[in-house]
Amino acid sequence: ESGYKSLINATYENMYYLYGKVDGIPMMEMGTDLWKNGSRNGNYGDLTNYNTSLTTSTGVVKVVWNALYCIVGYCNTAIYFEDKGKDFTKESIAPAAAEARFMRGFANFHIVEQWGNSVLNTKTMAEPGLQTELAFRTPETEFYDVIINDLKIAVRDLPITQADRGRATKKAALAMLAKAYLQRTRLYEQGSAEYKAYADSAYQTAKELIDNAAD
Repeated sequence: ESGYKSLINATYENMYYLYGKVDGIPMMEMGTDLWKNGSRNGNYGDLTNYNTSLTTSTGVVKVVWNALYCIVGYCNTAIYFEDKGKDFTKESIAPAAAEARFMRGFANFHIVEQWGNSVLNTKTMAEPGLQTELAFRTPETEFYDVIINDLKIAVRDLPITQADRGRATKKAALAMLAKAYLQRTRLYEQGSAEYKAYADSAYQTAKELIDNAAD
């Protein structure tokens, strides 16, 4: 159990590159109306203006890509081992495993938002033979299927509060789930049945969070 919980701790490690350094800010905010450079081609002009120097070799792009996929990798391993404990059961470890579900949902959300139909990785390198598998692009709908399922489990199993500041909670999972539902609507024509269904799910999830804010 102690080893498993140390693995859960590791799922948070790469959040440093998103919120502890500047790298996450250019990827998540620049190039939108939230951000303006002091000069047209100043620092991060490639990201604020989407100019020709914005490529996969851009430093912050690589940093955020690596950080998010590292989070996914740790989470995949934690989810793989949640029912293989020597001194714990899947039921007893569920609150800790739910943190991995939240973190994987969080990371995959940002992967699909930044890069679209990228590689959806749900397997751990601890599985025999995985090293020989090839990687293929995955439709965005499949990304959101995994994201929403992970966040639903996180909502179900996470505690309302955590003793350690910064850890995933039920309320954080509800907020992230509402955001995932809302963002998924962009994949469908406005007014379509799918669009309305995911927009309604976003509304209901956000309402649940707001109506129970004091709990």
